[in-house]
Amino acid sequence: MLHPIDFLALQAIRKSLNDLPGSNFFGSWDFTSDPCKFAGIYCSGDKVIALNLGDPRAGSPGLTGRLDPSIGKLSALAEFTVVPGRIIGALPESFSQLRNLRFLGVSRNFISGNIPAGLGKLRRLQTLDLSYNQLTGNIPWAIGTLPVLSNVILCHNRLSGSVPPFVSQKLTRLDLKHNVLSGSLLPMSLPSSLEYLSLSWNQLTGPVDHLLARLNRLNYLDISLNRFTGSIPGNLFRFPITNLQLQRNQFTGPVYPVGQVTIPIVDLSFNRFSGQISPLFSRVQILYMNNNRFTGQVPGIMVDRLLSANIHVLYLQHNFLTGIAINPAAEIPVRSSLCLQYNCMVLPVQTPCPLKAGKQKSRPTAQCGGKSRTDAIAANHVGRLTTLDKPCVTGSTKKVYAGDRTRDLAVPRSTATPTWLPLRVYHSLIALIKEDPTSLIDQRPSDAGSDQNLSVFLRDKGCPKDDSQEMQQSKSSFVWSEIPDI
Repeated sequence: MLHPIDFLALQAIRKSLNDLPGSNFFGSWDFTSDPCKFAGIYCSGDKVIALNLGDPRAGSPGLTGRLDPSIGKLSALAEFTVVPGRIIGALPESFSQLRNLRFLGVSRNFISGNIPAGLGKLRRLQTLDLSYNQLTGNIPWAIGTLPVLSNVILCHNRLSGSVPPFVSQKLTRLDLKHNVLSGSLLPMSLPSSLEYLSLSWNQLTGPVDHLLARLNRLNYLDISLNRFTGSIPGNLFRFPITNLQLQRNQFTGPVYPVGQVTIPIVDLSFNRFSGQISPLFSRVQILYMNNNRFTGQVPGIMVDRLLSANIHVLYLQHNFLTGIAINPAAEIPVRSSLCLQYNCMVLPVQTPCPLKAGKQKSRPTAQCGGKSRTDAIAANHVGRLTTLDKPCVTGSTKKVYAGDRTRDLAVPRSTATPTWLPLRVYHSLIALIKEDPTSLIDQRPSDAGSDQNLSVFLRDKGCPKDDSQEMQQSKSSFVWSEIPDI
């Protein structure tokens, strides 16, 4: 005989929910008989230990209504799930009373409101799946402290705030994609036990190189469509990843894999990666490196593997590549795709490209090594700058070559007293790029000095000269690089 408290709780749960048209899940819930024989209910002794609401068969319409707080009275409950349907309202705060709960799955409904902070009291919880709902607010930090969590799936909600640190060394899956999460990730905020990590379609920022370097068990990584910055660790490409999605961030620097890359799918597109393309990517089957700042030649081994149909997709458009060793008469295999347009070369072969690649075949010559004027801001004006964002007549690159981000930058003058570029101004830059030693030979303005942390200030052709009235104003900010925005 079922315990009276559990019996009354099930009655309250039934009153708050109904079958959607086409569903008959509650047809067996006749309280004149033993509730332990109802559909979706599993008992141990006189207590309910599992409650699975709704017909689990594919295509079932699901349920409608709300989740009653009486669920919290099922003290022995270890598993609670709801099939996809049209359940509305908030998750009851009473869930925090289910101290034996190991599996909580309420996905693909219309649950709204905040995630109850009391879920952080469920020390036995292993799986938390609240995906595809309308949840808002922060992810409670207490959830990150749960010691045996193995799966956290909160994707496709409207959650905001930062990602809490997770301490469980049993956590293998973390899926937070399609929310509005922000802030940065600390190097030790995620456990090395992770095998699946998806943070895409958020507003996360900051570097992740030290964090990613630790996650050597990953087999799936998608952190695309965020605002992450900094470099990518070379050892990342040696992890057992089958799908690597880094696109549409603000990553910079060269990409140097440690060893041959055998990841089937790699997407590095729409970032600010630079340098030459490593031949170690030649065994990737689907490779997106488009819309970056890669330079130099396309590795010959990549061409060979493309022509032998071992590379299925090779997208290199919208970079600064200068050549590819391919016979103009070569035939690209039907099952392979190559896009090269809008680089610093005349295309040796004509291949179909995505519509978003545009119609221009090559970059303008001025963007491919053309010299910019190297007139520098007079040193005695540098310390008075209040911004580095002001566009000039024809330029809009908004860049500066510089090094140390931790202190104000000294610009030596002809006198013994240096002029300082205020750190707050330095941080107003839209982007920072490292100096390419080969690109600035004989281009360094004499009055920019030789400070090791400040390579050179440059501005594009067409900007006002140093002696113009606009340049003398305290907000003049014509500080430019030779590399334009993409």
